[in-house]
Amino acid sequence: MKSLIKNFLIFFTVFLLIAAVFSLFGGAGQKAAWVGIETLVSQLNNQEVAQVAIVGDKIELTLKNGQSQTVKKEPGDTFSQIVKNFNVDPAKLSGVKIEVRADQGLDYWLAAILPFLLPFLLISVFIYFMMRSVQGANSKALMFGQSQAKEAGREFKGKITFKDVAGVKEAKAELAEVVEFLRSPKKFSEVGARTPRGVLLLGSPGTGKTLLARAVAGEASVPFFSISGSEFVEMFVGVG
Repeated sequence: MKSLIKNFLIFFTVFLLIAAVFSLFGGAGQKAAWVGIETLVSQLNNQEVAQVAIVGDKIELTLKNGQSQTVKKEPGDTFSQIVKNFNVDPAKLSGVKIEVRADQGLDYWLAAILPFLLPFLLISVFIYFMMRSVQGANSKALMFGQSQAKEAGREFKGKITFKDVAGVKEAKAELAEVVEFLRSPKKFSEVGARTPRGVLLLGSPGTGKTLLARAVAGEASVPFFSISGSEFVEMFVGVG
């Protein structure tokens, strides 16, 4: 739907540009001069007109000398009404060829289509921005509850091991079993040992808990993922 509206907007813009170009330059090759109703009446009385074509709100004249002229008439007025209102002698129209043609010019189609296209365009633009806002809200809602864990191995050059962690010998000794399990978990499962679900490291901020966890991953040569406490809680709060 989003791509459809975008394509329609592009098409409509191109259409307006083409229509504007034709409106500016399309009539450059026309030789018909615009004249008033009085000139039309005078030429009819003088029997100078060879052909009359009523096209929409215009009267196109072809004179006997080959010249072309165009008269703008009021909407709804017919040629017979104009002749009657200006007291043109009907006998002087006997040699005039009169025809009515459908207006198929660019101005006609623009006037017919634009009143319908403009409201549709406004509605389409409104729907487009509404869908963008709804999709943005939905994407944020879908992301809520997903893990925000980040892999640290790509950010840090080199591998951190227990040699990079000073002190905490007791913690290293206890974590050695975890390292062994991460290296070869199949060996533990074959003897029926229960795999550890996790390790809780306690300590004040800045004492090296994350560094020690990265050292465990480095010793076992496995990826290390980190996530903050607030991001972890966000995965469960308000979901389901």
